[in-house]
Amino acid sequence: MVKSILTYIAICISGFGLSQESSQYTVEKLVLPMNGEVYAPAFWDSSLVVCGTRKDRIGRTLLDKNGKEPIDLYQIVKEGEAYVYQRFDPAFRSDFHDGPISFNTDGSHCIISRNLRLDQRFKASQPEDNFLGLFESFRDSSGWSEPIPLEINNSNYSCTHPALSAEGKTVVFSSNMPGGMGGFDLWKIEKVEGKWSRPINLGKEINTSGNEFFPTWIENTLHFSSNRGELGGLDIYRVDVIDGIPSVNLLAEPISSNKDDFNLISRTNGRSGYFSSNRSGEDQLWSFVRNFPTFENCDSLVNDDFCYTLYEETAYELGGISSLTYQWDINGVKQYGYEIDYCFPAPGIYEISVDIIDTIIKKTYANQASYTLELSYEEQPYISSPDSVQVGQPFSLNPDKTYLPGVEIEEYYWLFSDGATYISNRPTHSFKQEGAYEVILGVVGTKNGEPFKDCSYKYIVATNDSISQNALGVVKSMGAFENDETMKENNPPMQNTDSTLVVHSIEIASSDEELPDSSEVLAPALNNYIVNTLFDKEDSVYIYSVGEWMNISDAHDTWLDLVEMGYEEAIVFSREKEALSGLPLNESFTLEDVKFETNKWEINPAAEKRLQFLVLLLKEFDHVKLMISAHTDDVGDKEDNLILSEKRAKAISDYLANAGISTDRVVSEGLGETQPKFSNETEEGRAKNRRVEFELMTTEKVENVND
Repeated sequence: MVKSILTYIAICISGFGLSQESSQYTVEKLVLPMNGEVYAPAFWDSSLVVCGTRKDRIGRTLLDKNGKEPIDLYQIVKEGEAYVYQRFDPAFRSDFHDGPISFNTDGSHCIISRNLRLDQRFKASQPEDNFLGLFESFRDSSGWSEPIPLEINNSNYSCTHPALSAEGKTVVFSSNMPGGMGGFDLWKIEKVEGKWSRPINLGKEINTSGNEFFPTWIENTLHFSSNRGELGGLDIYRVDVIDGIPSVNLLAEPISSNKDDFNLISRTNGRSGYFSSNRSGEDQLWSFVRNFPTFENCDSLVNDDFCYTLYEETAYELGGISSLTYQWDINGVKQYGYEIDYCFPAPGIYEISVDIIDTIIKKTYANQASYTLELSYEEQPYISSPDSVQVGQPFSLNPDKTYLPGVEIEEYYWLFSDGATYISNRPTHSFKQEGAYEVILGVVGTKNGEPFKDCSYKYIVATNDSISQNALGVVKSMGAFENDETMKENNPPMQNTDSTLVVHSIEIASSDEELPDSSEVLAPALNNYIVNTLFDKEDSVYIYSVGEWMNISDAHDTWLDLVEMGYEEAIVFSREKEALSGLPLNESFTLEDVKFETNKWEINPAAEKRLQFLVLLLKEFDHVKLMISAHTDDVGDKEDNLILSEKRAKAISDYLANAGISTDRVVSEGLGETQPKFSNETEEGRAKNRRVEFELMTTEKVENVND
């Protein structure tokens, strides 16, 4: 009945099948008991309100200047398998065109299109056009109010085809008012403080030089019809808003056809509904049902955003030194901190190094670790969307990062746990209530000539709270990448184990041939420090280092001093040494090589090497104290042996004190030959009795010893 409303638009009428089906939709013409044209449905309560030209006026029938019956509104209700109809409310009936009509969600507010001049009868000889305008009415317990014309109406052009938003605050309508793109455009008005705003054209993204008619709302998504020439006649379009920019998409066959198709409505978010079409010969109502495939056993979405909060779980404590910080270098991109937020731009191979740098003198203090990380897309349908959204706020989704090698994708299907479904590349959705909603993306296509179907899912949280979209969703340690088998450790970080301790030294130089102490390279350091020489068998080089520290930050002052001496490339390195782990608390033990020759109390090199580890342990576990008990064999005078054992215990105690262990943490005693553990009849037994026993004591045990 478009031609009856807009006299200059030609409507082609020809035959078409009564039922059609495609992979997306099944459409079927409704069998109604009404004669004449029936079109432009609108939901009201549990019924449809439609425009009709049924010849049921009592008395004289008045025709417009084109010989057409005036449009009236009818209410259609389904009873069982049949439809029944009746006239809609008398408040909306005149001798002129009444309709289409649009309601808000609860059906208490409507906007209706009707002729502007109601003061004369329709006459075929009427010399002037009686343009269309928009009228507003409200319903209360007494019924519908008299429709009131909106201020936007004008006797020089038409405003028609209203689409009232769910909350009744916005109307999109069609008009040929000046300032449009040509023909009839879609315009918008909004109610602000009880008054309707001036019309705003929806712009060239939606309007064309042709005609845009019959806008409708399905949830928050605008649909309309246009004769822009894609399939023929009026075709139905959907407006998807992506990042605030509207994108117009054709609803393909069988929704649209080469005839006039318009006024699509749905209460199930597009899964089913009604539309108008003249494909059967005249404007009639058609139903549609979306054909949705079943998707089962979907996999949870694997995040391929490659955006992570990265941290190095084996990072060393920096001892509160403000100038030291961690520097991450990812293929030349640098970020700073123990923990960083980083988005890898794409799949690929990334070289990652984690170093400790001094931000004041801008030099590398230590190399923590280095990795080669390879990232690739997971083979899956991919859901790109926010993880959290606000209730009622539309948001967009897309499958652009779907990675299914060899698959020719035919269609994307979206299923939401609130019941919504979409067949679209870029659906826009909103949630009405708070909660965690499952979103499934299904893909249908072919692979190697065979049918293919796959799906994945994720959860989106809808909340009334404010949303920060800057937060990264995945917190991941570098070790987690190794577990995923996506990373190779080139220089893995060192950690204490049951058999080794990690110690830190400062490398000041290296050489292929061992340097003498007289070397000019080593001279500045030798004047102030003991320089140790290590041979790296793997690289076949000599490394010259200063000091050993359990905590990497403890080397900082010495490192600064060495840099100032001219060792510009000095760097702290870590290495593993055989540990004394597994030693018991509050029980005595001996250390291999901590032994003494007969009648001697000097600490030999082998014993010193063991005692160095004991120093490191005591520094690491500063809450533990040490008991030293020295023993002798029975050779010689008993009193002399007691004095000898005391000297041996004191020699060890002095060594520990010189190494930085507080004397109040060490208790030493000499027991002479009084507590042999082996026979003194043999040389082997006497050697074992010349022993030193150690005991790591907790605070409670120390108090007992002191008592």
